[in-house]
Amino acid sequence: TLPGSEDEIGSTEALVEAFVPVRMQVTAAPSKERFDANTPPAIQVSGRYLWDQPAADLPVQIQGALVPVAFDSKSHPDFQFGSGERAAPIPLTTVADRLDEQGQCETSIQLPQDLKAGLYHMQLSATVTEPGGRSVSFNTSATLDLLDRHIGLRMPKGQVAPVGEPVAVDWVRLTGDDQPAASGRMTVQLLRVEYDTVLRKDEDRYVWQSVEKAEKVGADQAVASDDAEGSIQITCPESGQYRVVVTDAADGGSTRLEFYASQQSDTSQNLAMNQPERVEVITDKTKYLPGEQARVLLRSS
Repeated sequence: TLPGSEDEIGSTEALVEAFVPVRMQVTAAPSKERFDANTPPAIQVSGRYLWDQPAADLPVQIQGALVPVAFDSKSHPDFQFGSGERAAPIPLTTVADRLDEQGQCETSIQLPQDLKAGLYHMQLSATVTEPGGRSVSFNTSATLDLLDRHIGLRMPKGQVAPVGEPVAVDWVRLTGDDQPAASGRMTVQLLRVEYDTVLRKDEDRYVWQSVEKAEKVGADQAVASDDAEGSIQITCPESGQYRVVVTDAADGGSTRLEFYASQQSDTSQNLAMNQPERVEVITDKTKYLPGEQARVLLRSS
């Protein structure tokens, strides 16, 4: 309005929000860096006000997820462990607790009842809420190893194998501490990977759709060795993509290794058509020394 007038020329609005500064510090850490099947996972939470008083009797919420990961061996870096596939994180049930008079608590983590035996990276977040609704969170992580015996595989002569000839596949059994594991029975499967492909109409265009199909080659092999490492022999009857799967009979943990069989006189290949007109270049090894000769397999759909 203008001075001396009651006529409104214009108006505006503004939002005013009360700012409440952070008044406490929250820390959290797992009770151990690595949990096994015999040790229930737990997290220790501590809260203190910035004027050095314990944040006593405040509610705590623990949230998190389990991310499946492959075992990483420093003593056997050239071995493949696990399936090699990326899996979706598994959410954990939110757990509620309270800080004690000293501003601390230790809370057990609830694992899913149908959780498969495996190796997981456990991501945890602890949130402490003070009166008035202001919350402070702290993130931490740990390793959950429900196997404690990990099988590693490698092909010493590279991932391109000849057709019709025995090929060696080395195996090793290690504990979660990267030490030789106790003896046990293992099962070896050889699978040939093929694809069923159809031409499907998607709205106004046609696209290729391929579905993987793994067919067993020969009978399963049983390995009952007292040693922590050894070698098995496999033979590929024809060219194509193959997969060798070794499963621990005790806990069901398994490792699979993908490779290819090829010979110059055989040009038949069963490939996925999801991305046609592309050339796949496969080398027999992942690393080479200067002057070393590389064997290369070219595949195209």
